[in-house]
Amino acid sequence: MSAFRDLSRSYSVLFAPPAAALFFTIAILSAVIPAQVVAQTAPGLTFRSVNEELGRRPRGGVIDLFSQQGQARSTPDSNTADWFWGQISHRSGAADASRILDASQLARTHTPFNVRRSDVQTILTTYALPIRRAAEAQNVSAALIAAIIYVESRGRANAVSPVGAVGLMQLMPGTAADLGVADSSDPAQNIRGGTSYMDQLLALHSGDALLALASYNAGPGAVRRAGGVPNYAETRAYVPRVLAAWSVARGLCATPPQTARARCDFSATGTLLD
Repeated sequence: MSAFRDLSRSYSVLFAPPAAALFFTIAILSAVIPAQVVAQTAPGLTFRSVNEELGRRPRGGVIDLFSQQGQARSTPDSNTADWFWGQISHRSGAADASRILDASQLARTHTPFNVRRSDVQTILTTYALPIRRAAEAQNVSAALIAAIIYVESRGRANAVSPVGAVGLMQLMPGTAADLGVADSSDPAQNIRGGTSYMDQLLALHSGDALLALASYNAGPGAVRRAGGVPNYAETRAYVPRVLAAWSVARGLCATPPQTARARCDFSATGTLLD
């Protein structure tokens, strides 16, 4: 506020030469705009390009998350998310690969994030081969891959979000390039790239799926700065949505996985992933 008091006391700035006025304007903006505007990249980790392209604001799946982007207002989803995070710790210090079970059960049975089993099964059937290959190559549960696809695109390979994220797992162009994905609309490439990115995020967060999913949506930098799941309405709704979908997907496995990296054979769908 001191910058604005200085402005009110000094009328001379109104008559300053253009260069001086520009310098003064920059000084004021520096006082009121947060200084953290450059993403920091951890060695060996690909940051999602949306964070550079949109100032690290979160971006949601193309289907049903954009209505809340960047908003903190109270909505049914945000109220539910607040309740969810009141039961489950959002802090990085709570990282635990096994807590996905309790969290997903909570998301599935105590939130209105309805997940259609038939839709998840369709995803598993339609993209069985690329999901299996990505799961085996990256050691990420096929159930989690299917859950992310469900929330991000509802299984639409040609889905494009308002901010330019493309395909089944909604890859931003820059991130796709970093992951070696030449065509994000190609299901096999998109699933391979998105799963590779999720593998990196799980490694970053000691196998904790909640923090990894928050990083997938908001960016690892946002999670690091917040010391856990950031207070973005979209991200706090996104994580339990994916967990609810994972709860459904794991129920389709011959042996339900216990963690985000556990093996999943979808024999119950008629498409055995082995």
